[in-house]
Amino acid sequence: PVRRPDSPDDRHIMAKHSAIYPVEEELQAVQRIVSHSERALKLVSDSLLEKEACAVDNDNDNDVTDK
Repeated sequence: PVRRPDSPDDRHIMAKHSAIYPVEEELQAVQRIVSHSERALKLVSDSLLEKEACAVDNDNDNDVTDK
């Protein structure tokens, strides 16, 4: 297939894209930040779930000893 020549709009858009697109090092930094944030949120989530499970277990133990 024959590719049609780029229009002035296409060239303008590609130039703008090149101007704002981050370099590889910046992309890696953002990915690292996202990865660390996800890991931290997972740890917080696991901690909250564990505390909730302990609270439920304690409530169940108290109910059994009260009866």
